[in-house]
Parts: sequence; C-alpha cells; structure tokens
Amino acid sequence: MATINYSSRDVDYKRVYYTKSLFSRLIQIAERFETAARMVQDAGFYCDSFTVLRFGASSKALTTPEAQLSPIEFSLARRFLQNMKTAVERGKERHHLYRDAVGKILHELLRKVMDAPPAIIPYHSEHLHSLALQVLCVGFISYIQAHIGPLQPFILDRPLERIVLKGCQDYDRSRGNHIVAELVNLTCLGHVYQGPYDIRARPCDILDTWAPGELVSRSEKSSSPSAIRLGGGFISPPSSDAEDSKYHWDTCLRLLESPVLIAPNESIIIGGLVNVNSACKNEEQACWTSSLGKFEELGTHRSFFEAKEYQFGFQGGPDNFSLTGNKVWSKRRGRTIKSRNLEQEDYLLVPFLNFYWGIRVSYCTGVAQRVSLRQLVADLLLAFSKTYTSKEAKKSWQELQSQYYIIETFQTSNSAQELSDWLSNLPDHLYKFVLSLIRQIFGTLADTGLSPDGTQFLVAWPYNGVVNRCFHIPLSSYNTWAPILADSDDCATFAYMTNTCLQSEAMTCRGPNPNWGNRLYMLETAVLCPASTGAWSLRHERTYFFHKLDNRLYWVKAQREGTQSGVPASLVRLVPARSIPHDIRQRLIFKEEQKKEKRLREKDLASVPAEVVCVRSLSPFSTQTLKKSLS
Repeated sequence: MATINYSSRDVDYKRVYYTKSLFSRLIQIAERFETAARMVQDAGFYCDSFTVLRFGASSKALTTPEAQLSPIEFSLARRFLQNMKTAVERGKERHHLYRDAVGKILHELLRKVMDAPPAIIPYHSEHLHSLALQVLCVGFISYIQAHIGPLQPFILDRPLERIVLKGCQDYDRSRGNHIVAELVNLTCLGHVYQGPYDIRARPCDILDTWAPGELVSRSEKSSSPSAIRLGGGFISPPSSDAEDSKYHWDTCLRLLESPVLIAPNESIIIGGLVNVNSACKNEEQACWTSSLGKFEELGTHRSFFEAKEYQFGFQGGPDNFSLTGNKVWSKRRGRTIKSRNLEQEDYLLVPFLNFYWGIRVSYCTGVAQRVSLRQLVADLLLAFSKTYTSKEAKKSWQELQSQYYIIETFQTSNSAQELSDWLSNLPDHLYKFVLSLIRQIFGTLADTGLSPDGTQFLVAWPYNGVVNRCFHIPLSSYNTWAPILADSDDCATFAYMTNTCLQSEAMTCRGPNPNWGNRLYMLETAVLCPASTGAWSLRHERTYFFHKLDNRLYWVKAQREGTQSGVPASLVRLVPARSIPHDIRQRLIFKEEQKKEKRLREKDLASVPAEVVCVRSLSPFSTQTLKKSLS
C-alpha cells in the first residue's frame, strides 16, 4: 500500500487559509501532468478524454456492486490548471474565486470519483485541490495500462495494489476527505478472475479504454450495433429487456433473433451470467433438512484403479522389428465412513454419535437392530469404565455417575445439541475422561462387522471390564444378508451383543439363559433411495441393490405380500444359488438412471425420512421354519 499526500507540517490548518508555496507545487505537478497527457494524446492513445473506474457508496446496496467507468475530459483538467494559476495571481480575491470558477471545476472533477463532493470552504480548498490533482495523476496512469493489474511506476520496485490519496493532509490525521484506489476483480471483463464487481459504462468509453475493438451489427445493411468486439471476445446483449439484465463478455458471439440494440452513448451493465437474487426467501434450515436423504459422507470414496506406470519396449532383428507397450494399473482401496471418522480428533466424535451405525444383537433371540452410536455408547459405558484401574479414573467415573448421570444422559438425549451442552458443562478433567471413553469404545468396536475375508460377522461383547471378546458368526443360509452391513463409503457397522431381548413376530424369547446359537436371523433397519425426489417406498417384488466398497452389488428383493398393517416390508437377500430374475442378470446394461432408482442405502440420521424394513435370508420367513432350524 502507498499513501500520497502533499502535506506541510509548518502549516496550521486552523489559521492559514491560503498557502502560496503549496499552490506553486500543485501547479508544477499539474503542468507535468498536462505535458504527459499531451504526449500520450499525440501518440494516438486517446482523443480528448480518459477514463477512471469509480466505486461509489451507492452501489453497496446492490447485490453485485458496480464499478462505473467515468470519462474525464482533458479540457476539464486544462481549466483546472488555469484556475489554479489564477488563484495564485489573485490571492486576495481568492474567496470569490473559490465560490465561483474553482468551486465549479473542483466539484465537476471530484464528482467523477466521489458520490457527493464536499463543499468548498476557504481553509479546506488546498486539500481539495491536492486531492483532485492526485485523482488526475493516478487515474491517468491506470488508464494508460487500461485499468488492468497493479500500478508499478518505474521509480518503484514493487507493484501497488492499494493507494490512499490524502490530499494535503498528514497521513496521521484522520480529519477530512480521502480517496482509496485499489485493485479489484471484475465479474465478467476480468475474464478468469470472476470477481465481485460489475462494470457500468458507455460503449464508447469501453472502446476508448480497452481498445482495439469495434461495434458489431447483425448485418451489413444495419447501422445499429448489437454487440461489441473486445479483447478476443464479444460483449453480447442480454436475452431480455428487463432493467436488471446485464451484458456479458464471452469468447463466442451470441445474438438472439431480435437482439437488444446498443446505443453508443448510453450506459450498459456488464456482468456475469449468474446474479444474486436478494428477493429469494429460502430458509437454510428447511432446505438443509429436506436434503438429508441426498447427503453422502464427505471424505469417503469407493475403490478404484489408477494408472501407475507406462512401459514401452522394442525388439529388432535382421528380418523383423516389434514394439510392445504395457499400462500398469494399481488398485486404490476406498475410504470408509468408519476409517474417516476414527481418524479425527476426539471432540469430533461427539457429532458422530448421532449416526445410526450401531448394531445391537440380542443374545436371547439372535435378532439384530440398528441403533444410534449414542445408544451404543450408553449401553457400553459401564463395561468400559471398569477397564480403568487408577484412583483418579475411578473417582472421575463415580463423579460422572453420581453428579452428572452420564449413562442416563446418553440414553435420553434427543439431539446433538443437548448432548453437546451437557459435555460443555463438565469440568475439564471429566470432559477429557468422557472423550477418552468414547474413543476407547469406538476403537475397540472398529474391528466388528463383516470380517475382511467376508466369511464371518464379528459381534463384540464387552462385559465387566473385559472388552476384547467377540463372536465370530459364520455366514450361512440364515444370514446371507450380513454383507449388506459391510463398511463402505455410505455404511458403517459397530456391532455389539446386548442382553436386551429383541423379539419379532417370527422370533420370540428363548429365555431364561439360553445357549448362544451363533446365528443371526434378521435385521431391523431403515432404508431409502438417494435418487428419489419425492415420497418413496419399496415396491413389492422389485429388486434393489446395496453398493459396497469394491463396487460390489448386493441384491435384495422387496416383499410386501401377506404383510399386515403396520408390519414393515421385508428385504430378502438374493444369492446365486437361488433363481435370479432376468433384470438382475442384465444389470450391467442398465441405464444410469435405472441404476440410481434401484440403489438403496441405510438411514444414517434420525431425521432422514426412510422406510423401516426387516432384512432376512429365509423365504418364506415363518415361525415354523425358525423353530425347525433351532431344534
């Protein structure tokens, strides 16, 4: 940043109304400006005026602020110089001069860059004269380089992006008017910059400032221009006659059948194609909530192959010559929801608690149910708290139980904000202790779910301080649906055993104290189709699929036949051993839209609209079949 001022510290602004030495300096600067301007004019760079870009306070109320291209006639600068000379010669008659000739010229000149030029007061006139002359000099230098890029006079080593014009005031003094000249980006004429400022200007001033260019007519016979050729592209008119319509610069000429004609001496607005509609009354919360079913996890992706090497070789002999080429592909394993969230800081696990990635399996019935991670933590807090052996840790747990009711809080919290407020009210040492417990629970259960080889489903059973024990449930005809729960870019599974008896119409209590059958019979969850745009529900006998990490599709069939009112639909896993419908065999030639309509994923948040379903393998799923399998 640079500051320009013609201050003189020996001048008392309160007592001295006129400083002849200062005006002599201003006249010298003005004469040099006139000489430089005449040289540029003789070289053919401009005719009888030059332009400055101004940004007034009035444009701040617009949705997209405007920078106005204002012409300054050279005759105005010449009159300004002449009147300053007259002011020096007729010093004692300066009051009449300020009010008449000088006042009119100063106002006319400063109006080019200021919304409301200040009134001419005798003791303030030196400052306004200096300010006007600085505007002429800086504006002319910027015009010479077409107002493009920072200013860099030959006397400076570094370019200037901001210049403060202070007139004849000290930089330390905040009293009085000043003007700031700074580098900004334009919405349209800035080409690739896409800045925040539109341009308001007359076509004749545009051609004068950014020449070479020319007005373009629709036909040779027409004398009315409809576009402007400029800078390797065209400024085309808007598609409508609305007052807020804007012209746009593009590399291609786009003219409608009845284009808007351009008047060379009337101002037009040049801006981007996209405008801010301040009249729109969208509520962000309502829009965000309605989009919950469309959201995907940020930072996750599926597996893919990428080219790692290119190999070329050749072989030659007396009678032949051959060339060979190889392209080496490397598989990049996808990133799952589970791995991404467990890599984050401890405090970021708190909002993660609201997601329905927990699976609790009933020891009594073998029925599995999706639950929120907050519920999972509430069920396992007691077991994991007993892994701590230090006095400080035991004391902290007792305090959390007796004074802050930690288990009840995790069980009854209805929103992320409610739990967050509870955590923020904890003492610092208890806050860290709770976060460490959550981290330990997630870290321990990170290995649950579908095994890496896809042959078993792992369910942990932390109890009384022993947290590293689990069941390896082999995949069989009873739980062929388990691969649907595999960790992926849209699914995560933290599975644990619960003593709560979860029963259904087909699977009832086997207590007391039954032996574990090492089987999973069904899963209660909620699913949705991310591609749906309105009300959606599963269709009877329609096939759907779950898309997993290695681009594997796990197909299911929806069944509603025979279901009673209030009973959820069933999703039956289809396996190659069964009769596979023709549409599944032809899945590779599905259109992209058809694939989107068939893709399902599980609900991740409580507020996401989804359909509750029962996922199973047996068909039909009957009580008699289950009883026979258990006998």
